[in-house]
Amino acid sequence: MVISLDLKMQEKKYLVYLHSIWFSQKKLFSLFLKEKNYKQIFESISHDSLKKLEFFDAQIESILEKYTVIDTEKIDAQISDVHLIIFGEPEYPLALSQIENPPFLLYVKWDLQYENGLAIIGSRKISSYGRQIGRASCR
Repeated sequence: MVISLDLKMQEKKYLVYLHSIWFSQKKLFSLFLKEKNYKQIFESISHDSLKKLEFFDAQIESILEKYTVIDTEKIDAQISDVHLIIFGEPEYPLALSQIENPPFLLYVKWDLQYENGLAIIGSRKISSYGRQIGRASCR
């Protein structure tokens, strides 16, 4: 399956790849607040490069393991209908940017132009209780 992504999305997808192999939002923030070399970091992942990025040995092992099996085509398909917003971009919600430790990367499926809203933030593996509460909150 070939997904057509615009140039900006082509660059941002590397953030998603990094996030999916255990680069936390906090780590993405510290690495990329000033530099936007997402692709270069992803494509040059090695034990030495991760050591320079100040990962611990256990983290490095896990990242390298995930890096060898990452399915980028599957991720591209999953984010094809998602708008990726990076901290500092004009679309990034002002109120969210002012909290302590704001997320660096937002995965957005809907319009953020509402004055009042509800955001549900949590783990990638939602529990049945979380799913139930999320659905009830949206009604």
